[in-house]
Amino acid sequence: MKIVKPNMSLPGWRVIALAGCFTLAACNDNTDLVDIIEDGEVGVTSLKVNSNDLQLSVGQSFTLSTTAELDNGTQSTFTDTVRWISNNNAVATVSSDGTVTAVSAGEAAITYHWRRISGTTNVLVSEAELASIEFSTSQLEAHECSQTSLTATGIYTDGTTQALSSISEWSSSNEAVVIVQSDSANQAELLLIDSGTAEITLSSGAVSATLPVTVTDTLSELRITADALTLESGTEQLLEISGLFADNTESVVDSIANYTLSSDLNNTPTNDAAGIVLDTPPEPVTDSATSTDPESPAGAEPGPTEIVLASSGTLDIVQLEDESLEIRAKVSGTATLTAACGGQTTEQLFTVIDPPELQSVTFASTDTDIEPGTTQSLPLAANYSDGTEITIFDDVQWTILSGDIDSFQLDPVSGELSANPDIVVEQSIVVQADYQSFSAQIEVFSERGVSAEVIDTQLHFIDDTGAAAPLTANESSLQVGDTVRLTLKTVYNTGEEEFSVTDLFWSNLNPDIATVDGSGLLTALAPGVSSIFAIKDNNTSTFQFTILEAEATTTTPDTP
Repeated sequence: MKIVKPNMSLPGWRVIALAGCFTLAACNDNTDLVDIIEDGEVGVTSLKVNSNDLQLSVGQSFTLSTTAELDNGTQSTFTDTVRWISNNNAVATVSSDGTVTAVSAGEAAITYHWRRISGTTNVLVSEAELASIEFSTSQLEAHECSQTSLTATGIYTDGTTQALSSISEWSSSNEAVVIVQSDSANQAELLLIDSGTAEITLSSGAVSATLPVTVTDTLSELRITADALTLESGTEQLLEISGLFADNTESVVDSIANYTLSSDLNNTPTNDAAGIVLDTPPEPVTDSATSTDPESPAGAEPGPTEIVLASSGTLDIVQLEDESLEIRAKVSGTATLTAACGGQTTEQLFTVIDPPELQSVTFASTDTDIEPGTTQSLPLAANYSDGTEITIFDDVQWTILSGDIDSFQLDPVSGELSANPDIVVEQSIVVQADYQSFSAQIEVFSERGVSAEVIDTQLHFIDDTGAAAPLTANESSLQVGDTVRLTLKTVYNTGEEEFSVTDLFWSNLNPDIATVDGSGLLTALAPGVSSIFAIKDNNTSTFQFTILEAEATTTTPDTP
């Protein structure tokens, strides 16, 4: 976002002038003379405060913060400077970072200002003082490598129950057993690391409370679960570490386990003691492509916060914003992931391979037919170096290279091809598909208007398997009494073929030697030669048969 002097002649810009601010000297600390926003840039429409009404006791503090509501309907963390003002410093003061401190009983209004945007939070301060702190439970016992929430409440001298001051502090007496994670005065997350005992203490000023915690030794096994143990470089997948306990229950321990990675790319693991340093979390890694420009609080929403738990030359183990784990493959090689928690350790070997290279793209056939008035897709396959073939639909560019272009329509994105319904003679085009750096061509025909004509016929016989087979010299010689089932193969100008015995005219040259009926059944009657004819659409197919005397069979008389 640029700050410039007004220039109403600038095309494509919106100019927002601040009323009553005619010179730079007349503007307050957080107000610019003119805010120029380029068309398409997201702008702040309002600010939302984390509390509109505060109830504090004398001495208590609470830090106000703001969230930006943007003109695209989303919200964003607001990092620009906001001016905070108390209308009654005798009751409540406010610092430059928005921390409100209760001074004496009464009411005050805290206002905030940023450019032309402002708002108010009301503060009610009572004279009651914090008398004690109560936890949501009086004692806690749980198994190791588990996680639980703990809530605290402040009891005040006037008998009321209120939230604790933001200056309250949580601590654990034994962080080898229990670690406390909290950014709140009233709630904490307890990570039960190993068996043993510890005390959780919450202090707010001079008042504190202690909770005894017992962690039982019940973890019997750790398990690493992943969809695949072999990944392609540049890919990622979810990873889960779970614990099996003595009561046969199983639960995820992602947030509690420690991790190391060793890789074959070097003899020693990098960041080998990473894990989650729970009391001092690792530096978060934010997706820079979506992070907010610090110079522009009205910019895009920040990307998700991620923590690299363990890293090697081959793999990274990353904790996502929702605390789930992800394994990311970097380069080819192998790496061993080791997870440890509650005295248990487990290992899993992962292999990273380079993805197969695209070698060609091909069509399922070299030519195809499409009926006029219909639409169909042309199947295209990508062939890779590992022998796999994948049908592809996206990111393909389709073009017509040549042919009867006016008879077809081709969608250049989807590859769907339509033939005009009025095609009456054979038409064809050549289509090209481009995918990445490879191309393939196919010739497509449409011939719905072309009449089918017989171009060839040939007599066949039905063999013992029931299939049609060509008649050869082996089938030309029969014996008296033999029968043969004949059929006619018809070839059309459209390329179609069919076998039939009907719609034919059957004839034989010498009916005293052999006969053929309307179903194509030939019967040998007497020695001699006879030619069998099958006629279809003025196309004649013939085959000559020689009929021999039946061979005499010899019988052996029974022995008395």
